[in-house]
Amino acid sequence: MRIDQLRSFVVLSDERNFTKAAERLYMTQPNLTKHMKALEGELGCKLVTRDPRSVGLTAAGAAFLPFARKTVRAMDDGVAAMREAQRHEGQSLRIGGSFLSYNMIAPQLAADFAETRPELRIEFSEVRMERAIVDIRKGELAGAFLGSVDLNDFSEPLRHIPIEVMGEKALVGCSHPWASREWISKDDLEGSTLLYAGRLPSPRISPVMKDLEDFGISASINLVDLEGSMFRMVELGQGAACVPNHWTAEGYSVIEVPYISDKRINCSFVWNSQHMSHPLKEFIDYLHAKNLNEKNPAQ
Repeated sequence: MRIDQLRSFVVLSDERNFTKAAERLYMTQPNLTKHMKALEGELGCKLVTRDPRSVGLTAAGAAFLPFARKTVRAMDDGVAAMREAQRHEGQSLRIGGSFLSYNMIAPQLAADFAETRPELRIEFSEVRMERAIVDIRKGELAGAFLGSVDLNDFSEPLRHIPIEVMGEKALVGCSHPWASREWISKDDLEGSTLLYAGRLPSPRISPVMKDLEDFGISASINLVDLEGSMFRMVELGQGAACVPNHWTAEGYSVIEVPYISDKRINCSFVWNSQHMSHPLKEFIDYLHAKNLNEKNPAQ
C-alpha cells in the first residue's frame, strides 16, 4: 500500500465527505475514489461506508484508522527531518576568539558541540577582540569567544553569554620583591618592570593595563618575542609577568602572586542578534545548556 492511499483514507475519515477530502488533498474526487478502492482491495475489506450525505467508517476502518494516522504522521515527520538536515548540510559556523579565552575554552566546547552536529563544519580563527567585534557586527564572523574588562564593549546589536570571570596574577622569580607577598594591588605597580610576550594586551582586556591607564601609574613595560623568553626573564628576576589566572608556567621556577583589583576579565561568547543563523542558534542553545558561568565562578 502507498502512503498517498493511507493519507487519502485519513483525510476522508476526518472530513467524512469525498468532495471536501478531495479539495484538502488537492486531487479530483474520482482519484480519491480510486485511492480508496485500491487500499480496500489490498486490505481485503471495506474501510468506509458511503451514503448521499456523508461517509462513515466500518468497524474494520475504525480499527485501522489510528495505525494509518500514525504511519502518515511518522512519514511527514521523517520527510521534515530529512529536509531540515538537507537544508543545513554543508553549512559552516565561523567562530573566532581572543587569546584570553580562545585557547583555554573554545576548542573543547567546539569539539563537544561538533559531536552533536557532525554534518556542520566549524571554522575557528584566533582574532584580537577589536577586530572580532568589527567582524561580528559586519556578519563576517558568526561569533567569538572574547575577554573584556568592560561588558559595555558588547553593546547592541551584540549579545553575549558569560563563560568565565577571571582576574590576573603576577609571575615572579624567587628574588623578586613580590615573591614573599600574599597579593599585590595597583599601588605595587608604580616603578615596577612588567613583562609581556608577543603582544601587549590593551586596557580593554587586562585589569593591570586598565589600572595603569586609569590611575596614571608609571611602570616599565618590556615586550619579548616568545613566552619561553618571558618566563626565563621572570626566573632571573628581570621583571614580573602579569597574566590571566588560568595561565601556567610549567617547567619554570616562578611564584604566582594574585593581583587584587576591582576590575575583572569577563570571558563571553559574543554574537550579533541581527545575523542569526540556525547553526549559530543551536550553538548558543548548547552554551546556555552548559551553564558555564555557574561552573566557572570568578577566581
